[in-house]
Amino acid sequence: MPEVREGSTDIRSTASEALLQMAGQMARLGGWVVEVPPVLCLWSDEVCMIHEVPAGTSPLVEEALQYYPDPWRAKIQSLFQACADHGTAFDEEVQIQTARGRRIWVRVMGKALRNAEGEVIRVHGALQDIHEQKMGEEALRESEHTLSVLMFNLPCVVYLFRQDGKMLRWNRELERASGYTPGEISNMVPEQFFAQEDLETVRERVTEAMTAGHTRTELALVNKQGLRIPYFYSASRIDLDGQPCLLGVGVDVSQQRAAEERLRQQADLLDKAQDAILAVGLDHRINYWNKGAERIFGWTADQAASQIVTELLHPHPNEFQQALDQTLASGEWTGEMRARTKYGQPLIIESRWNLVRDDNGRPRSLLVVNTNITERKHLEKQIFRAQRMESIGTLAGGMAHDLNNILSPIMMSVDLLRLGTSDPGSQDLLGNIASCARRGADTISQVLSFARGVEGRREEVRTGPMVADIEKIIRDTFPKNIQIRTWLGRDLWSVTGDVTQLQQVLLNLCVNSRDAMPDGGQITISVENVSLNAHQAALNLEAKVGPYVRIQVEDTGTGISPGIIDKIFDPFFTTKELGQGTGLGLSTSLAIVKSHGGYLQPRSEPGQGTRFRIFLPARQGEDSRPAENDEAKVPRGCGETILVVDDEAPIRLVTRHTLEAYGYQVLLASDGAEAVSTYLEKRHSIALVITDMMMPVMDGAAMIKVLIKMNPAVKIVIVSGINATDYPAQAPALGVKHFLAKPYTAQKLLKVVKDVITT
Repeated sequence: MPEVREGSTDIRSTASEALLQMAGQMARLGGWVVEVPPVLCLWSDEVCMIHEVPAGTSPLVEEALQYYPDPWRAKIQSLFQACADHGTAFDEEVQIQTARGRRIWVRVMGKALRNAEGEVIRVHGALQDIHEQKMGEEALRESEHTLSVLMFNLPCVVYLFRQDGKMLRWNRELERASGYTPGEISNMVPEQFFAQEDLETVRERVTEAMTAGHTRTELALVNKQGLRIPYFYSASRIDLDGQPCLLGVGVDVSQQRAAEERLRQQADLLDKAQDAILAVGLDHRINYWNKGAERIFGWTADQAASQIVTELLHPHPNEFQQALDQTLASGEWTGEMRARTKYGQPLIIESRWNLVRDDNGRPRSLLVVNTNITERKHLEKQIFRAQRMESIGTLAGGMAHDLNNILSPIMMSVDLLRLGTSDPGSQDLLGNIASCARRGADTISQVLSFARGVEGRREEVRTGPMVADIEKIIRDTFPKNIQIRTWLGRDLWSVTGDVTQLQQVLLNLCVNSRDAMPDGGQITISVENVSLNAHQAALNLEAKVGPYVRIQVEDTGTGISPGIIDKIFDPFFTTKELGQGTGLGLSTSLAIVKSHGGYLQPRSEPGQGTRFRIFLPARQGEDSRPAENDEAKVPRGCGETILVVDDEAPIRLVTRHTLEAYGYQVLLASDGAEAVSTYLEKRHSIALVITDMMMPVMDGAAMIKVLIKMNPAVKIVIVSGINATDYPAQAPALGVKHFLAKPYTAQKLLKVVKDVITT
């Protein structure tokens, strides 16, 4: 039994030593012993390991001190000596240099052992490797220092406060931004940096950070002077010494907000612009789209964003590419382009492009300003057309003057020749000549009316002859594969209006019908009297109860689709190709019909032709009988003397023969100056002056003024081959009441002469 007990004790002792050895290795801790007087150091295996020498090494004391570099060697030697001499224990952190040359931090502890007499006989102690711990502490100190320097030099506000609001730390930026001194801040709570109306939000954000661990918000910091500065705050909860704290960072966003405000103001200005302003990337995608672009093109900014600009706006990509190439080459481009709206409506835009570059000078995007000039271009076309028509009118006027001067002698000569022959064949031949001359005169009159837009006074218009005139024009001018048919009702009523304007309406409708039948077809014009009752009048806002003349123009053309029939009267709306129509024909026709108190009704179906009905207020019963042929009665003179003034010798000659044949005496003058001289000499015998207006030396207007000064009672008849409307309106201003348009027949001339002389 005792042997067993002895074995058990040995086993326990061995286990304890093993555990102690393991603990020493894990803690990098070993023991040492030095006898006094000091000669030899006894090191444990752990101490040997720390010094990086073989286990079992026992150096002399002087050798052991060599492992301590200056200044640590002297310090350890002093501490050891004090312990050996006086028993003073020591515990110090020093550096050693191992056998391999590494410098490490160690903890050295020493304690004296005394004998029974109290003398120090031995110093023993421990040595621990604390190098990793010291390095970690050093790194922590450096990190804390770096963070402290960073915190206090950041260009943003940094602060740390406890849950109870006690300010623990802050940086200089908070002092600068708030205007408070460090002493003032130390006695403040975070809520004091904000306006009263923001305190509830501040408390909510603090609570959120303390519970959720993080929060973000934007609030205005109120500085010591009361100025509000916008800041964006980010705060997180941290625990210090077991207490929850809030570490926050605030970034001054005043410049950013000011820049955003400037951008908003600029955007507002851009949105107020009537032009479309776009920013387009080099990938052709839209980056900016203002309100003007929305108004012009129809797409909203959200719809246009990131869209390919050529697919969205430009039906002709080649135009876009040419403009892009020039902009990339020269930095800018200006020109006209074709575009389209969201609804497919074609536009003409005046476009100005500028190349935007980045900080390195590389092309980045395009700034495009588009002005809608569609209406302006249409107006320009109308102006050019009006100028062309004016030029044509001027040319037509000159031609009409000459042609009328040619036709006048022919028409009057025919009448004279009829008096000199009774042969039926000759009479038929002369009648044919007279008919052709009148037809030529009518044609000249119509050319003047349409080419120059001459407007007559509102007068009684007989719709039957008006339609007959239009029929004659379109038969002569329209393609032969288009058949023209007319149907006139019986006893048609007359209307009050401008015959030229009404002819323009009919011609516009017929031209549209012609264009709708490129392969030929039929146009039917019909006229009849209608009386609208209350029910019928209620079906149209412009209609009234009463008599109307209804003129209908119907064709067998392609018709009008339901989708656009409501737009056909809009100005500039046209389905014709560019350059083939102005879009003003129907809108002008509608305006003319309305100005006459009437209304216009369209009806059409695709492939079924088109029908337009014109309703004009009528004068019931006034066109029921044919006009009296005033030319059938030819009045004769009683020897009165008439002065004929005209620069055309054939007209002077035939006028003299006609007047003399019917009992008048005639004096001739080739211009106004000769006429004044003749009148001055024989004014007491001259009963009437017949004068042309366009003459050399002295024209008709100047001559008339002189004659009226000589004799205010002088009787004058103006004749002219042009301006058949203007001269009757101007005649009263000249003091003349009578006008005769060239060409005229002998009957018309003689009737006017008789009427003037006898009044």
